[in-house]
Amino acid sequence: MIFVVLIGVILSSFLLILLIFKKIKNKADYVLLPYLGLSILHQLFFYLDYSGAIHTNELAWGLGNGLILLEGPLFCFYIYSLTKNSNLSKKTYFINISPFLVYGIFYFYYFHNVFPNTNTQIYNGFIYINNQLSIVWLTFAVAFMLTGPIYLVWFYRMLKSYDANLKQQVSNYEKMNRKWVRALFMICITSLSLILLSYVASIMSPTIPMAVFQLSFRVIYIIGILLIAFIALKDTTIFSNIVFEEVNAKSRKRYKNSKINSDKKELLNTKLIDYMSVEEPYLEPRLTLKQLSIELEMSAHILSQIINEVHSQNFYDFVNSYRVKHLKELLDNKQYKTKTLLAIALESGFNSKAAFNNVFKKLTNQTPSEYIKNKI
Repeated sequence: MIFVVLIGVILSSFLLILLIFKKIKNKADYVLLPYLGLSILHQLFFYLDYSGAIHTNELAWGLGNGLILLEGPLFCFYIYSLTKNSNLSKKTYFINISPFLVYGIFYFYYFHNVFPNTNTQIYNGFIYINNQLSIVWLTFAVAFMLTGPIYLVWFYRMLKSYDANLKQQVSNYEKMNRKWVRALFMICITSLSLILLSYVASIMSPTIPMAVFQLSFRVIYIIGILLIAFIALKDTTIFSNIVFEEVNAKSRKRYKNSKINSDKKELLNTKLIDYMSVEEPYLEPRLTLKQLSIELEMSAHILSQIINEVHSQNFYDFVNSYRVKHLKELLDNKQYKTKTLLAIALESGFNSKAAFNNVFKKLTNQTPSEYIKNKI
């Protein structure tokens, strides 16, 4: 167990050093720095707690346990910086860090005013006062348990928003760094499950050994650190410097308050359709909403509104519907009979076989091979 913890500390420290000396840092890198620092501190605390070396220092032990109230917020701050192009407000930062501040204030009070006058013992991660489990610290233990699920829900909502933003802004996102963030999400789910099982087992019976839970969690934690290192050091940004307009309830509300009347909207839509048919911008695999809006000389917000309201599609489906239509036309052309389906798909604006297959099936309810078979 100790060996696994030390590996985690070494890896986190090494990543922190690499990140500090990284020449070109993005916003996510700066948010990752405090998280890694906290991670190292938290793992060192676990080492001291597991070995029993810190149990005689009740102040250090109590504050060390409270670090879990910071780890969730700092981790989600990092995920937010990866999947968003906006900054969190100072109020949001304070609200998420305040549980740790409240815990620290309570613990300082008990340490100076309650513990000296009572028989206080630390056993299996809980505080016993006069041989009775402290209700106050049991409440904080429940808070520790709830921290993981709460921030996991936030993580999930950021992933959903991230996917929605991609589909509203880019026409191809398969080669963007989505899979790494999703892998990190699965690691978080697994880690949280082990932590919750550990807490439940500890509450049900103090005699249940925690070693199996702790060792499994630490191994998964190390995998998570390695994945973060890959994201931070290899892929500088998920969004590839594309500026996104947040897609949420506020943006949809702005559509309702839009000053564009139906006639103006119809005129702009005609302009859009004509441009798509004549200029065929969809043949550019990296076409984005921003790029198309510049070519059409209209704002990205208005263009997005037209696509969403008139065509009832997001930008991703709108552009790819033209690619699918173009591909079907090429399949009917005798000049393309000798070309492979993948070659035709790439020529139609798709950037990979997987992207082509997924989009074609979604828009036609058929696989490409089924479509060709039915044509014969």
